[in-house]
Amino acid sequence: MIGGDLSAFHNNSWSSTLSGRRNDIFKSQTGVRYEITDLLYLNFELDFDYESSPAEGSENEDLTMLIGIGVEL
Repeated sequence: MIGGDLSAFHNNSWSSTLSGRRNDIFKSQTGVRYEITDLLYLNFELDFDYESSPAEGSENEDLTMLIGIGVEL
């Protein structure tokens, strides 16, 4: 919790194949959440994905910015 109605979050994961094609995958989600009311919140999120051996024609890295409104029931 940053303060008041504003909080920060970070989630990440890393995986690697045990056999077959060598591929390491890293995924990260970082952002802030603002509680508008007890039920509504606003998210600002930055997602980063990395794959060491992506499918042919794909990039190794992917960066996405997300803005959204959610309902907490």
